[in-house]
Amino acid sequence: MKTKSLRTIAATLLSIYILGVTTSGAQQITENAYEDTLPSIKNASLVWQGKFNGNWEIFFYNTETQVYRQVTNNDSDDMWPQTDGDWITWLGNGQIFVYDISMETTVQIAIDAVKTYVNNPPHIASGRIVWTAHEVTDSVEPGDIFLYDAQGASTTCLSRSVDLDGTLDDRSPRINAEKVTWVQSGDGPTKRFLYDLATDTVSEAPDGFVWEDNPQVDGPLQVFTAHDGTDREIFVRDTDQKTTEQITNNEVEDHNPCISGTQVAWVQGSGVNAEIHLSRGPSRCLSVDLDNDGDVDGTDLAQLLIFPELPHYDAFAEKFGMTTCQ
Repeated sequence: MKTKSLRTIAATLLSIYILGVTTSGAQQITENAYEDTLPSIKNASLVWQGKFNGNWEIFFYNTETQVYRQVTNNDSDDMWPQTDGDWITWLGNGQIFVYDISMETTVQIAIDAVKTYVNNPPHIASGRIVWTAHEVTDSVEPGDIFLYDAQGASTTCLSRSVDLDGTLDDRSPRINAEKVTWVQSGDGPTKRFLYDLATDTVSEAPDGFVWEDNPQVDGPLQVFTAHDGTDREIFVRDTDQKTTEQITNNEVEDHNPCISGTQVAWVQGSGVNAEIHLSRGPSRCLSVDLDNDGDVDGTDLAQLLIFPELPHYDAFAEKFGMTTCQ
């Protein structure tokens, strides 16, 4: 790598800070005459539901290979798709399904061959799926939390360990690579529980516990919508660099954003004009807040100017604990 002068390095890093996060352009993934909505993205896997031939169906797009695939094609509604990058899960005709992306196979998750259940939309992480199911007897019973391991094809009721007779309502499960959380209500105050996937144990969540994982956050990057005076646009906030980048700028409603790494997917438009879009930015770049005081000012520039000439730009970044753009 060619040697850079100190003033060139300083100017470059300060300009990078001003830019903060940069986008590499948006790509329209769908272009059809029906509604596409509710995208979910993880790694290279982007999924959504489209109202194809009058029914909601599940669609898949690989952001690296540009492979497009229709996952379902039937006469019932398949909705609320979620992906962890390797698997896709959704609610179809009241049942939970899981699709192996690499094998292109679909399995309907069975809870009990005898009992009848009403299922809520599922959530997925690391090949494990959680959802709320209500047994149907003479009435619809309180909810139970079920966990399905796609690798082992096994189903477990998590909530019965803290609700032995099933009289309390367990609902709103969420999952990440380490834990499952859900809410329980009924007798007494509402409680939140945590299930540790590694130790197979359930415990009550501590006071003040907040589940921070959601499709709009990945590390320090947060995607959100804001009204610009005309319509909603997509923005990404980098909480580390304290910068915000506007991803869209048009006269159409942009909504339902989700993020994985630096990839942002969202819906542009509404009704039959609703299409799925993808941005491969923002890119997180070097920060030059060298004294870590939250501001880039003269003291940071002074450190740049006293740093000796370097034959390699990477050594400069290493000196101050920085990382290059992802």
